[in-house]
Amino acid sequence: CNTKSDSITSMKKLFNEQGFIRRLDDNCAGSDLTVVNAARVSFGKQSDELTEKDKRLIVYLAKHKHMSPFRHPQISFHLKAPEMMMRQAYKHIVGISWSAEDGGVNDHAWNEISGRYVMYEDVYEPVAFRPQSKDNKQGSEDGDLSSVRIEMPGGLWENRNLSAREVYQETVDVCKQAYQALVDAGVSKEQARLLMPFSTFTEVIWTCSLEAVVHFC
Repeated sequence: CNTKSDSITSMKKLFNEQGFIRRLDDNCAGSDLTVVNAARVSFGKQSDELTEKDKRLIVYLAKHKHMSPFRHPQISFHLKAPEMMMRQAYKHIVGISWSAEDGGVNDHAWNEISGRYVMYEDVYEPVAFRPQSKDNKQGSEDGDLSSVRIEMPGGLWENRNLSAREVYQETVDVCKQAYQALVDAGVSKEQARLLMPFSTFTEVIWTCSLEAVVHFC
């Protein structure tokens, strides 16, 4: 936390230049010295300045997975990403709270933008529509099916022949138009947001300990 964020993450652009992750320096607390003093308090000792000996102690603690001293520095992030990624991230964050060997690390704060109060606008579009993996049910493989033609059924598409990307774009547009129409008609955003696809961007502030970040990664 005692290193400037512009030298570590700054504003890292993700998802077609739409999303980002950055560290919030003003929300961070602690330093390498915080870890050292947490480890040495067992012996009734404290350091005022970080020494080479202190640095070696940090390496030893990490190498041998003595993680509790790393729980004291607090780090805060601002993330903007599609819902499908954020749900996956939060699943792992919740898992961290119960997976530590010493019985749990319940030191997380996770606050998210709410569709009950603000209108959704940004929706993620994949750079490439990758083929399904032949040997991994959960994954994809190299390739791009964006231009593959698809015979669509009636209804919204009127039996048209569209590319995979056109199907994606038009479906998202329909969802967004229907969402806006409900809101304009007076329907609460709390309910209208249910129409928005899993590709909708959301934003969160995530605050946690350095130990939690290590377990998350």
